[in-house]
Amino acid sequence: LTLDLSLNDLDHVSVNALADFLKTKQCKLEKLLLSRADLDDPEVVAFMEALEHNRTMKLLDLSHNSIGGRAEHMCVGGATHEHRDGDLGTDAPGGRAVARMLELNYNLTSLQLEWNQLGATSGRAIGRALRNNNCLTYLNLAYNAIATEGALVIGDMLETNTFLNFVDLSYNDIENRGAMVIAEGLHHNGHLRNLKLDGNPLGFLGGRAVLRSFNHARHARLVSME
Repeated sequence: LTLDLSLNDLDHVSVNALADFLKTKQCKLEKLLLSRADLDDPEVVAFMEALEHNRTMKLLDLSHNSIGGRAEHMCVGGATHEHRDGDLGTDAPGGRAVARMLELNYNLTSLQLEWNQLGATSGRAIGRALRNNNCLTYLNLAYNAIATEGALVIGDMLETNTFLNFVDLSYNDIENRGAMVIAEGLHHNGHLRNLKLDGNPLGFLGGRAVLRSFNHARHARLVSME
């Protein structure tokens, strides 16, 4: 079963009602699409708490929302949008809630978070949560400004995670140091099939390290660094 509420301006009443339903045994939803639903941190926290022990959801699309911490403006890939980063002195409850859900939910296989405002703090939290997650296979974190600091933890996670098949980290301001750690993680990871790093200032050495790491893959891999 699929519920598509994308392009709807969901208010707190609607969010809480849906979150309550997700907690019930009657909920048989497998796909929940909430792209461009004007979700902010408190609303995302409600959804994540409901999904912590949900046993049916396989795909969750939270792309193009406002999950993040303190509002700032940034330019990513030539497009300006509001950026929120918990590293700038404020909490990041939305990103932290996503990370906690990934620690407790062992059914979700696909998570789309592109075009939010997560920042490095949330990037690190999500990376730590995925170290022991043995279910998620598809992760899209593009356009979230997780930066090198977030990429360092995600790179470490790739050393031990053997379930992810697809990871998109495009346009996240990941520099050479982050690319090197990602490459080291890939060196030990024989399962990832598709990695997207488009629009990041990886540098020559970082990009080369990522490409060389694919020599150790057990299966054919696709990498994009445009």
